[in-house]
Amino acid sequence: MLGQVTHFKWKVLGMSRPFSAEETFSDNVEQVFAMMCDPDYLDFLIANSGGIDPGLSVDRDDDGTIVVTLDRSLPAQVPSFARAMVGDHIAVRESRTWQPPADDGSRSGTLSVRFDGAPMEITGDLALENEDAGSRLSVSGRVKASIPLVGGKLEEFARDQLLRFVAREEELGGQWLDR
Repeated sequence: MLGQVTHFKWKVLGMSRPFSAEETFSDNVEQVFAMMCDPDYLDFLIANSGGIDPGLSVDRDDDGTIVVTLDRSLPAQVPSFARAMVGDHIAVRESRTWQPPADDGSRSGTLSVRFDGAPMEITGDLALENEDAGSRLSVSGRVKASIPLVGGKLEEFARDQLLRFVAREEELGGQWLDR
């Protein structure tokens, strides 16, 4: 029978968008890492980066692993094709899992960002290292949206937003450390 479809299945391609960014600070790794785990700084970061309804936790395991989790709701400044999925605000859960310090004091970790109501995630690696008279936080990873037809556009948009947040975090971190 010509023209009759008896079986159809969506196939979501495994595409994703890579990203990388760096933040530099005039303070050393120990001071920057202490800031990144300080609930007062984390409240300041959320309040000054557009987040509302904040929630945060800093959990320290016996093995020296530290997990920093930030929950917040952000205005859904998304393209019109994505607004129907997320509404006016989108709940975001960001987790940074840090390993114990290396012998030189540097830290490595992983990043995971989930978006409530959107089939999208951000995953990556973190490296906090001393550099010259200060330190550098390197972030690299991938943005993946499992949405047929518009996933690539959404990944690109999310990557751009993430890079803006990283720049804002560097600015706010510098302000916090300078106070």
